[in-house]
Amino acid sequence: MKKINRLFAALLLCAVPAVMISCSDEDEYTQARITEFSFLKSANSDVLTSTLTGSINDETKTITVTVPSDLYESSANRKTLTPKISVSGGAQCITNTKDFSSNPTLITVSSKDENVTYSVILKKKGSSITRKSGALFFTEYYNASSFSYKSENNQFLEISNASSQTLDLSDVYLNRHVWLNGVRRSDLDQSVPLEGITLPAGQALVIYSQRCSWFTSSAYVISDASLNGIISFSGQDGFTLTCNGEVLDALGPEDGEGNGLSWGIAKQMQRKSITIYTHYKESEWLTTSSTESKEDIANTAGYKELRVNTTSYTSIGETTLTYFNFENTQDFFKTTIGTNSITINFYSDDASLLQSPAVSSDGGNIRLVVNGKEQKSSIVSGETEIDFSTSLNDDTGKLILRVYSSDGQTKSDYKIKTIITPYNMNSIVAGNYIETDSISDNDVVLIVQKNSKVIMGSTNNSGVLSCVSLVDEPIPYESGMAAVCVTIDNEGYYTFTFNNKFLTSKSTGSGLTFESSPSDYSLWSLEKQSKGTYVINNKAAVNGSRVQALEYYNEKFTTYGTGTGDAFEFTFYKK
Repeated sequence: MKKINRLFAALLLCAVPAVMISCSDEDEYTQARITEFSFLKSANSDVLTSTLTGSINDETKTITVTVPSDLYESSANRKTLTPKISVSGGAQCITNTKDFSSNPTLITVSSKDENVTYSVILKKKGSSITRKSGALFFTEYYNASSFSYKSENNQFLEISNASSQTLDLSDVYLNRHVWLNGVRRSDLDQSVPLEGITLPAGQALVIYSQRCSWFTSSAYVISDASLNGIISFSGQDGFTLTCNGEVLDALGPEDGEGNGLSWGIAKQMQRKSITIYTHYKESEWLTTSSTESKEDIANTAGYKELRVNTTSYTSIGETTLTYFNFENTQDFFKTTIGTNSITINFYSDDASLLQSPAVSSDGGNIRLVVNGKEQKSSIVSGETEIDFSTSLNDDTGKLILRVYSSDGQTKSDYKIKTIITPYNMNSIVAGNYIETDSISDNDVVLIVQKNSKVIMGSTNNSGVLSCVSLVDEPIPYESGMAAVCVTIDNEGYYTFTFNNKFLTSKSTGSGLTFESSPSDYSLWSLEKQSKGTYVINNKAAVNGSRVQALEYYNEKFTTYGTGTGDAFEFTFYKK
C-alpha cells in the first residue's frame, strides 16, 4: 500500500521583543541546526538562580530543558524567559521569542538549503509511571480508508488513564516504529515526549493528525502539529508508550509477525480490556473497517465510554465478524460484511485469488469451512492463505468463515462470494473538478495553470507533456487530461501518477514525462504562494545550481530551474 506521510512543519514567526541569539557567520555548511540552547542566569535573574542548559536531540528535533518546579508551574514566569541560542554555520534563527508559556514552544532555524523547526520542551521531574501500575495504555486507533483514489487523511490515537489518580505525563514518550514499503526503517523512527500533559483518572487523551478534518483542539484533544507530525502513519507503523526507557504498552507489530507489514490500514480499533502487553496482541482489540464518518467516533469521554460505530463493543456479539479485508494486496478491492455473508469485489481480472485475509471478531476462534468440511486449524489473521477461487460468483456457501464465541459454545457462519470486476480508470477520474487550496494523500487532481488557462495533459511529445485548454469551471474531465493520483511519502515529498506511471522531471535541463518506474526525479515538494497557487519543485533535478520546478512554457508542460513568475505557479483541482 502507498505510504502515507507527514506534511512539512509550519513555521512559527512571532513578532516579540528581541532574544539573545548567537548565529555563526555563513560558510559552506548550509544545514539548519541548533547547536546550543540555554537560559542564562545573567539574562533571567528574576526567575533563575542558575543557568539551565538544554539537551538537544537532532533526530527528533527536540530540545529538553529541566526547570525548577516553581518556574514550570508559573505560566507568568515562563513568559519572561530569554534563551541563548547558537546555530550551525550558514544558518540563522528566524523565530524570536521570550515566551515559553506554551509547552512545547517552536523555534525555527533557516539556511539557504532548509528550514528546521525544533520543539523546546520545559520539563520537571514527574512521578514515574511503570508498566506494573497498568495505568496508561492505548485504547483507540483510527486510520481512514486506504482504498485507492479515496480522499481521506483522518488519523488519530487515543491514550487512556485507567488508574484512580491524575497522571503527570512528563516522562512518557510516544514512539513511532516506521515501516516503509514493507521494510523496517529504524532510521526514520520518531519519539516525542508528552510533556506538559496531566491526564485525570479515567480520561482519554486523543492525539490527531494535523491534517485531520474532524477535531478541534481542547485540553485532552490535541493536534500532532507540535509533536513532529507523529500521527501521520500509513498503516504499517507500530507504536509504543515508554517511560524512563520502560515499555508501558504497544500497538501494532514491530517484527512483522502475522500480517505485520500493513496491519493497520483502513481500520478503527478499540481496546477490549485494560490488560496491557509490551508486545501487540491483536485479540485484545476489536477491529472494524474505518468509515470516514465523524458521527462514528466518540473519543473524549474516557476509556469506559468507548464506542465502535456508535455501538458499545460489549453489545456487538461474540460470534459477529467485525472485520475482513486484504491488507497487503496491490490490487484494487472492496470487501463488504453482510448479516451472514462476505462479498469480495476484485477490480482486476488478473488479481490473485490466493490471499491471506485479515479478520477480526469479538469472540474466539475463526475457522474456514470448505464444501461443508471445517478446517482443523483456526485462521491466523493475515497469515492463513485461502484460495478464494472456490467462491467465485458462488451463492451456495462452498466457502464459509465460521466465527466462534470465546467459550466455543456458539458460532455464526458467513458465506463468501467473490466477484471479479475489471477496473475502469475512467469511472474514477471522470466528473467535475473544482479548485482546492490543499491536496491530500490519495486525492486525484488536475494540475492547472490558470494564468494561461491550460490543464496538464497526459500525452508525451519529445520529453514534454501536452496541455488541454481550460474552458469551463468546474472542469468536466475529458480524455487527454492527466488526472493524477497524489501520494505523500515519509519525508513529505509528493508523487503524481497517471495510469500507474510517475510524473518525472529530466535530471538536468528541461523535460517532463510519465515514467513506468519511480525515482528521486519523481518526487516533488509544494511551495505555496501568496496568491494561493503552488510552485512545484523537484527533489533531485537541477539546472546549474537551481532546483528544477514545474513550468508551463510555449504550450507545453516541462521543467526549468528557476521557479519564479506566473509560468511556475499552478492550482490544483479535485472532484
